[in-house]
Amino acid sequence: MAKRLVFAATALLAVVLFGGVAVAQNAAGPASAQSVAQLLDTFNTPQEKSDQAAVVSAISAMNTGGYPALRSHLSDLRAVLDHAPSAYPVTERRGSIIVIRAGSSAEYAVLASRAASQSSSGGGGPVNIVNGMNVYPMAATILAGSAVEDRQPDQAIAFADRMLSLQPENVDLLVQKAEAQELKKDFPTSLATYQAGLNVELVSNDQKGVLLRGKGSALVEMGRLDEGEQAYRDSLKAAPNNALANNELSYIAHLRAGGSPTPLVIVKPGETPSATSEQVGSPAPMVTPSPAAFDRADANHDGKLDKAEFRTTARAQPPNDADAAWRNADKDGDGFISRDEFVAPIPAPIGAIVR
Repeated sequence: MAKRLVFAATALLAVVLFGGVAVAQNAAGPASAQSVAQLLDTFNTPQEKSDQAAVVSAISAMNTGGYPALRSHLSDLRAVLDHAPSAYPVTERRGSIIVIRAGSSAEYAVLASRAASQSSSGGGGPVNIVNGMNVYPMAATILAGSAVEDRQPDQAIAFADRMLSLQPENVDLLVQKAEAQELKKDFPTSLATYQAGLNVELVSNDQKGVLLRGKGSALVEMGRLDEGEQAYRDSLKAAPNNALANNELSYIAHLRAGGSPTPLVIVKPGETPSATSEQVGSPAPMVTPSPAAFDRADANHDGKLDKAEFRTTARAQPPNDADAAWRNADKDGDGFISRDEFVAPIPAPIGAIVR
């Protein structure tokens, strides 16, 4: 059985800070309109502003250069965590401003509506409700993700737990903690952590897909193939046509047919993959793509993949560059990927957990 790729949730963390015009709500009528920047400038302390700038700088570096570019920012992020207040709720009111530290526009809409309703019924004058950056949990998420990539699961768990004590339902932190537990081969605990994420009320479909794929991985490692298969199929409802989930379903079929299991391997950022497969904590491997993955992608069964078919495969999924993957695979330059070209060993991508 060829190696299986399961991309770590934070292989390349692309963070979008969204905003706009603040919501104004009070019992008597709308308050004066203020810009989001003005409201947040009033709301945040000088230390919070400085810490936010450090996190934004780290995110910018990571989004342009991946984890290798993040290295010079890790000490700054650790300092940010040291500045975290003793309380840092997702929804917080200071004076006439309510900041909601939501991870998505959908979550913000729900929480803003609740905050507006509670404020209106409670009186107390006009309030402005605005989305703000979730600075300290975000710093912990990045640090935990980096520790996972560096094969330091205990450190990753420690980073995640520091902020989970303040926001116990932070899904991004729960995912990082579960991935670290999985690297420790503590699959029952990892499964429980993924399930805790799934039990959170406001979970986006993207988050649900990640959580269910993680749940499926832990169940498969525990030999609970039927439950693992169901988790992966449920993940496809949240994230349809996900090539990684489909690849895992092929692996389950391989195990049921009597195939041998393969161990987890993680690729460290900036590493040059080695020529052989190694387990967690060792040099990164080469990956031999599965012939079964080729067969799934070959929709018209003509024995070759065109670009559209190739883009349904795991190696063409984010964070990979699909065009670069195509160029590397099409060795003879004929505009198609043959079976032999597809199954030729390739370097495992940075930020991948490989089986």
